[in-house]
Parts: sequence; structure tokens; C-alpha cells
Amino acid sequence: MKKIKVKPENLKEGDTLLMSFRKVSNDKVIVEIGERINLKGVSQRAASVFNESDERYETGIRRAWYPADPKDIIKHFGINTDKLKWTLNDRGQEVVTLNYLNPKANNVRLRIIIEETIYPKNEYQVDNAYEIAKKRGRDGDYCTHDGKLIFANTDVILTESEKIEHTILPIDAVKYEAITKTSTGDEFYISDVEDFITKCAENGVSVDVTQIK
Repeated sequence: MKKIKVKPENLKEGDTLLMSFRKVSNDKVIVEIGERINLKGVSQRAASVFNESDERYETGIRRAWYPADPKDIIKHFGINTDKLKWTLNDRGQEVVTLNYLNPKANNVRLRIIIEETIYPKNEYQVDNAYEIAKKRGRDGDYCTHDGKLIFANTDVILTESEKIEHTILPIDAVKYEAITKTSTGDEFYISDVEDFITKCAENGVSVDVTQIK
């Protein structure tokens, strides 16, 4: 594997990073992979195409983790974990930052696949559903599919395919039957409906314009 370092903020859409290693029990190492993916859906968006020259316009980096044996890390990545400069993070875990571009195993690229589901995959997701369920932006409302919370799971696969078949669930539309001021209960009138709809669309929110006053 070629060891070309790239800062995460400079990662291009469709590129992958071998981001870090973290030591865990049983002499295993957790491998962290990151990929810049268009989070707005599988289809390419015009906004991405017409802003590709703007370095400030970036889709997010999705991350996934898997355990690995140090012997297999040497075999596939050519990295001897015993010779790395490990440090302690704020949780007291031994970690090392790598950020190597487009890692491969068996001469095949490691890519991230997103698999959205309405069913929690483990007890952690059950216990922390409202902390990790999909939202409309970091502080937005929860996204739902058929009225149920969405869990956006990630995994790492080996593939040479340029197009990854992500499972992206369609989210329920949001209808604004009334927009009110919570302090007075008075109706809130939107002065620029087109601008409001555009901002909603950018955040993945569908608006029933017939209900907007």
C-alpha cells in the first residue's frame, strides 16, 4: 500500500483515508476508515457539481471501524504497529493518527458503505437511540421513515467499484401546517417563501407549500 498522507479536510469526494489505529484488548487494533461521501443521497447533486471549484464546499466524512490483527495489518498495509508512535487520547486509549490515502488490501480498495435501517442493530443503539438516530443537521429534528427513527450504520468493504450501492431510506416529508411564535401564539409569516423552501431543501426537509401562510 502506498503511504500518501492527506489531511482529512483536503480529502476529495470518493476518496478514502486510513485515518487511525486504536489498541484494544486481546492484542487487537481498531482500524478507522473515513470517506468523503455525498450525504444528501446516492444521486449526484447539482450543488456539488457547480461548487467543485470552491474548496470551502465539502460534503462530510463518514467513518467506520473494524478490528484487525497486527499481523494482518503488516500483511495488507505494510505497517508494523510495534514501530508506531502511540499516544494516549482523552479517554486514556492508545491511538495513532495515520491519514493515508486510499488504503488497499489484496490490491483492492477499502470503501465505506452506508446501510440505513429502522431497526437497531445492537443493545447500544437501543439504549442510545435518541443520541445516534439520524437528524436533519446536527441540531435538527429527527429523520423518520414510515414514522420510525433511522439508524445510519457504516461498514468497510473491499471493492473496485466506483459506485457504492448505499442503502439510503427515504425520509418522511415535513408538513408545516402552521408556524407560530411559541411566546405569543401569533402566526408567523414568511416574507421570502422561495428562500425558506431552498434552505429546507438544503437540509433534506420537504415542505408542503400549500400549507405555508
